[in-house]
Amino acid sequence: MTSPTLPASELLPATACVGVVEAEVFVREGAEANADQVATSVELIRHHQDAANYARAADVAEVIAEKLTKAGQSVQAAKLYTHLKPETILVRTQKLIGRLNARKFRWQKDIKLTEETTKQITDLAKAMNETKDVILKTEFAEELESVLRNIPRSGILRKVSVLQTLAQLLNPKTILVRNPLGNEIFYRLERLNKYVASPIDWARSALTGADRTVAFHTVRQGEYWKNWVKGLKAGWRGVSPAGLTTQFELYAPAFKGKWNPLTYLEKSLGASLRSFDFAAYKRAVNETLGELGWLRAHSEGLRGKALKDAAIRYANEVSDAALQVADDYGKYITFQDMNVISRVLMSGKRGLNLGQEFGLGDLVIKYPKTPGALLMRGLEYSPAGFLRSLYLIAKPILKGGKANIREIEIGLARAVTGSLGLTGLGYYLAEKGIITGEPDPNKKVTGFERAIGAGRYQINLSALVRWVKSGFADASIQVGDRFYTYDWAQPVAIAVSLGANMNEAQEVSERKRERVGALAGVPGTIEAS
Repeated sequence: MTSPTLPASELLPATACVGVVEAEVFVREGAEANADQVATSVELIRHHQDAANYARAADVAEVIAEKLTKAGQSVQAAKLYTHLKPETILVRTQKLIGRLNARKFRWQKDIKLTEETTKQITDLAKAMNETKDVILKTEFAEELESVLRNIPRSGILRKVSVLQTLAQLLNPKTILVRNPLGNEIFYRLERLNKYVASPIDWARSALTGADRTVAFHTVRQGEYWKNWVKGLKAGWRGVSPAGLTTQFELYAPAFKGKWNPLTYLEKSLGASLRSFDFAAYKRAVNETLGELGWLRAHSEGLRGKALKDAAIRYANEVSDAALQVADDYGKYITFQDMNVISRVLMSGKRGLNLGQEFGLGDLVIKYPKTPGALLMRGLEYSPAGFLRSLYLIAKPILKGGKANIREIEIGLARAVTGSLGLTGLGYYLAEKGIITGEPDPNKKVTGFERAIGAGRYQINLSALVRWVKSGFADASIQVGDRFYTYDWAQPVAIAVSLGANMNEAQEVSERKRERVGALAGVPGTIEAS
């Protein structure tokens, strides 16, 4: 069926159309939504809302949004909801509650739309409709979706799962050190990586005459702590700012009782994790939009102040494609993107849980998305990254389509940064006695290290200080040194430990007067990761 339209007076795209019913049939066709279906659905939503037919408007929105979400176009799906009025969203909420109540057990009470939730939805919807900022509109729409996810009742298995999460994560080491520091280390590594990717992109552009696709420059930075506060407040309320979860996959609250102490423990964990994750996500999104704005202005031949002014304007006038790129990168840098490894692990967990909210899967692999993301980052920042870049180059030949030059260049730069930079750094620091890799096979050496508190995959903070103060001379292990594990700082730890293991394997072989290959440290590194 071709794209149907209504008469121009009814605001649907005009080609050859029979009516509203045909338009609604058209938007439901196929498993994925095409551009014509999205455009038609937007006009259908407006048409139904103008006629105060909010139920039909909500139906159209749900159909297209589901198709876009399944296709990985989460930003497009959220943007579709920005066209909904508060009345339409409330009708959609009531329909959701009706479906939930129809599936409840006989002894369970009906879920009701409270005044507090109604006000929250209405306020968010009004703010979404009133703002002119495209990015803010999308964030409001995504936050509205997270409010709706809070409506379903929490079963006993869901509560058991949250209790396990609280026991594992609600501690100072996770919420004050590892989560924020892990985000910051990876962000700095990615910024460093742009120094490698930018010259590669410049050289390609100079040789081919094509436009630049990667740059270290950006015109949108800052607001980290402003977004940190926003994430903190959202986490305490139990909603996801901009629809973002956390790298530990916190979703809707399980405990909601006013006098239940577990309610406030869950709120505290949500606030502490979402604050740093949302701040890191927004920083990456803003910098990516600023970078894309700078690249567009540069491609137009602008330089100096004219380039900067145009770049700022372009960064604020974002297209759906640019917003999707920025959103994907924001999730990448906070370890919340979906990749092949994460999908396999998540499917495995669901299978072990037998489709329930808690089960064997939670005991085997509690947070499947994050380990998958970390392992993928570790591979990208290793020699395997070169193979991935080759695959991306060959992909258009094998499967058709257009090569993603930006992704290829950034992937190649990550492989260079990890293989030559981080692995080399690990080898050097191990040689200086500042970090350790896998245990020494010599039991006497291992026994001495244990006696002074050293162990596998640790950094000797005392030796690091001595090394700097001595003018970067050797700093061997001493009694009383302070050690701290670094294997949690993924994906950096994978590449660094590879170098440390190579150095230690080299030392062992020299003691045995053997010769080993360049990748001697690989097995222990993979085990540690």
